[in-house]
Amino acid sequence: PFRRGDANADARLDLSDAIRIFSYLFLGAAEPPCLSAADSTDDGRVDVSDGILILNKLFVASVPLSAPGSRACGEDPTRDVLTCAPQPSSQITLPAYGWTILETP
Repeated sequence: PFRRGDANADARLDLSDAIRIFSYLFLGAAEPPCLSAADSTDDGRVDVSDGILILNKLFVASVPLSAPGSRACGEDPTRDVLTCAPQPSSQITLPAYGWTILETP
C-alpha cells in the first residue's frame, strides 16, 4: 500500500515530495522507495510531470490525485511496471503500548 504523491514515504504530501522526485530525476538521488507513489500523475512512469503535479496541488489548485489518493494508503488500481516496496508510512507504531497499526484502504 502507498499514498499517491508521497515520494519520500513520510506519510504526508508536501514540498519535500516534489523535491524528492526532482532530485531522483536530475541530481542522481536514489530511487524513491515506492515508484507508484512517486508517479503522482498515474501514467506508469516517474517524470517531471509528477513533481509539477504535486507543486500544482500544493500551491495552485487542489486537484485530486488518482487512487489511492494522498490521504490514505491503498493499492494501485492501475496496471503498470512500477514497483512499490512496503512503505513505513502505512503503519503507525506506538512503542509505549507495543502496538502497530496498519492502515488499510
